[in-house]
Amino acid sequence: MEWYWVALIVGFVAPLIIRGREILVGFQEGGPLVGFGTWFGASLLTVPVMLLFMWLGSWLL
Repeated sequence: MEWYWVALIVGFVAPLIIRGREILVGFQEGGPLVGFGTWFGASLLTVPVMLLFMWLGSWLL
């Protein structure tokens, strides 16, 4: 699998691991919009970071 697909998948799954409790509370208290909003907000930070790390790793190796 190409490095950018791995970075995208890890970038979208990482918020579930890092901020899983907050996302779950968002779903429970605010419904799908708040839950997905919390997850998407965290993904806006993790996806670019993972793409950068994976790009640097592929470039350096």
